[in-house]
Amino acid sequence: DTLPAGAEAGSDGGDSWNWVTSPSPQSGSLAHQSAGVPGPHQHYFANATATLEIGTGDVLYVWAYLDTINPPSEVMVQWNDGTSWDHRAYWGANYLGYGQDGTPGRYHMGPLPATGEWVQLKVPASLVGLEGKTVNGMAFTTYGGRVTWDTPGRVNQAQTVTVSATAGRASR
Repeated sequence: DTLPAGAEAGSDGGDSWNWVTSPSPQSGSLAHQSAGVPGPHQHYFANATATLEIGTGDVLYVWAYLDTINPPSEVMVQWNDGTSWDHRAYWGANYLGYGQDGTPGRYHMGPLPATGEWVQLKVPASLVGLEGKTVNGMAFTTYGGRVTWDTPGRVNQAQTVTVSATAGRASR
């Protein structure tokens, strides 16, 4: 519901940090929404003092809600490790020119997710060169359209606990 401690907010392409309650946030009471303007636009933060340590096998995620009336052509998530923004994943068309396609600087994750519902966008940290690094910034980048963003984070696949429906007990 807020930026991490110490984060410096920014935006470009006609975007801004717009905190909203509709669509109903995936988590907490607020989400942030892009401006819904044509072409490339983004809002971002950098230099957070509350950082995110990325381990081996971690999967990064962020929740996204693509507008049904004004959907984007492409969505991209960028991470900053304190030295570079060259850690990006994108869905949909390949219009945004950040990084070199097919590298950790711009990795295509597949088609755009469905519109009108919350979808968890997941990216193995290894694909964007972030294993063993510390993230202190993120950018929420869109080509056209409007996207509402919520809760980013990470999970470690090796630590994910599942519950067996037949046994009724947790396993690793």
